[in-house]
Amino acid sequence: MDSSVTNPLNDISNDLEFIIRQKKSSKSEIKNLSDILRVGIYRRVSTREQAEDGQSLQAQKNKIKNYLSFDTNFSDKQLDIFEFVDEGKSAKDMNREGMKKLVESVVQEKLDFVVVVKLDRLTRRLADLQYLTDLFQKHNVHLVSINEKLDTESATGRFFITILGSLAQLEREQVSERVQDVFENIVEKQPLGGYSPYGYFYIQGIKKYFPYIPDYCKNYNIPYIETTNDSEKFYPGLIVPEIFYWYLSFKSYNKVAKKLTDLLIPTPIQIQNALNNYFKEYSNSGNQDPFLVINESKKWSRQTVKNILSNPFYAGVRVWNRYQNRLKMVRSPEKWILIHDDHPNLIESNLFRKTYDKMNSH
Repeated sequence: MDSSVTNPLNDISNDLEFIIRQKKSSKSEIKNLSDILRVGIYRRVSTREQAEDGQSLQAQKNKIKNYLSFDTNFSDKQLDIFEFVDEGKSAKDMNREGMKKLVESVVQEKLDFVVVVKLDRLTRRLADLQYLTDLFQKHNVHLVSINEKLDTESATGRFFITILGSLAQLEREQVSERVQDVFENIVEKQPLGGYSPYGYFYIQGIKKYFPYIPDYCKNYNIPYIETTNDSEKFYPGLIVPEIFYWYLSFKSYNKVAKKLTDLLIPTPIQIQNALNNYFKEYSNSGNQDPFLVINESKKWSRQTVKNILSNPFYAGVRVWNRYQNRLKMVRSPEKWILIHDDHPNLIESNLFRKTYDKMNSH
């Protein structure tokens, strides 16, 4: 046989060897990949917890690092670490940037494990915890909580994580109730700070606010107001309901402000300054006139009108904890503390609600 002629059996043999080598190489790659664990580390700290020992983000990181170094499930594996962090965030809901990224990575099946120092780092709400454990299970991700020595790899672990989640939610609700009780106790025992709301005056001796209208002025010797442009007695409390009705009619803060200016109605700061001067003079001389005079007219601002319309104080509801800092950033309404029947109202609650709804619709 001519040696230059190719034996077809040799070609087949070579092809088989190539295929076998490919399969061996593929199996080797799969084996190597199985030794790599993709671990998501989630850390969270609220503003209140930042100063507490063992709660800081760095303390959590150190504890997780030590755990991964010595636990037999991780120590002999190559780890691909992904970090998710929420600083200064509460666990009352899942609206956190780090949490959103963690959930996204789980859904995209980029993780094998999620490790936390403590279960309440993830959430304190049972519904959210149930959602996360179901999500992890669906995408074959195991949740490990170091302090509780639990993971979701077993049915027992999933059961105890649910129990601990219930306890975490109970603790959060009890803390919230205690804080609410303390705040309400403080509010009931002391007046609001700052100036009296427009249309009210404050009696220091009994620590109460009263409407600036004829009957209450007579009972507590509060002067009525005279302006140089109007011979009629003026009581600020009587104009407050009109401001609400005007807004419902005009649907404009600017138009209400213009009407008040055109009618020469004294502004809140004018009345406050006039009252301060009135009582200062009375304390010095002992003489008390039944009225005080405001000589000049001032322009009402759009913001002043808006502040009056958005204040539930006029409907008899006192609000505490509405703002979170000096910049007057408004907290979410569920954090407000409402004290009802604390003072006489100047408008009905349905008028306030109707006005508030109209403001929000615009």
